[in-house]
Amino acid sequence: TNENNQFRDKKIIITGAAGTIGEEICYQLIKEEPSDLILIDKNEIGISNLNQKLNKLKLKNTKIKLILANLCFKSVIKKIVGEVKPDFIFHAAAYKHVDLVEDNIISSINNNIVGTYNICSLADKYKVNKFTFISSDKAVRPTNVMGATKRVAEKIVYFFSLKSKTVFSTVRFGNVINSSGSVIPIFRNQ
Repeated sequence: TNENNQFRDKKIIITGAAGTIGEEICYQLIKEEPSDLILIDKNEIGISNLNQKLNKLKLKNTKIKLILANLCFKSVIKKIVGEVKPDFIFHAAAYKHVDLVEDNIISSINNNIVGTYNICSLADKYKVNKFTFISSDKAVRPTNVMGATKRVAEKIVYFFSLKSKTVFSTVRFGNVINSSGSVIPIFRNQ
């Protein structure tokens, strides 16, 4: 066992847990034996599929709770974070398909910016130990709405990092192989 395991016996929230990146974070954290994994997503089919996959793992040391919720509804998220009082939050929830985001700007602003602000403010309010935001390489000098919303979300995370006791950090991913929207599933379908 890893003596430096910061996640063992801790409570962890993952937003966007049913997405490709959120799901992978979930699998990596399960190995570290947290006491509780609270998996939030607004995608009913995605969370149902994730539940089926996790049920096959026969976990002994980690309680898993799947929550169907939208980060834009702050009162709902506040109830979850207030009850759980997590040690860590991994925020992977986002609309990231460039073409869809371009065609659905208002929904994307709500999801990527308002949702990020809501979860950051709650991480601060409930003194979460560490908050990690999963961003995109498209946030660097953005040329599309998706990149711009992720850039604004990064700025929100940075704003909270300046004033909070919670440690806020951002990780930028490029194209994640085999993630939804990446080229490999497209080639496979063709």
